[in-house]
Amino acid sequence: MSSASLDLRRAETHGTDYVERARQLAPLLTAAADEIEARRELPDRVVEALIERGFFRLLLPRSLGGAELQPRPPGASGRIRAAR
Repeated sequence: MSSASLDLRRAETHGTDYVERARQLAPLLTAAADEIEARRELPDRVVEALIERGFFRLLLPRSLGGAELQPRPPGASGRIRAAR
């Protein structure tokens, strides 16, 4: 995959649902699992799908085209589940 073929500005990142985007990637990742395991790297089609859906720009500031999401502090997921 050539870097010239990648347009990192493609993914719209404002007001999007990244959990749903991740769920949509599940079939692709499942299909590529054996190849990923054998090669110990992501196939080009998986990297391209991650780029298209904006996953490499999650923490990037909005002013630079990112989603500007804030990472959760360690243990936050456990506290959220425990509160349910």
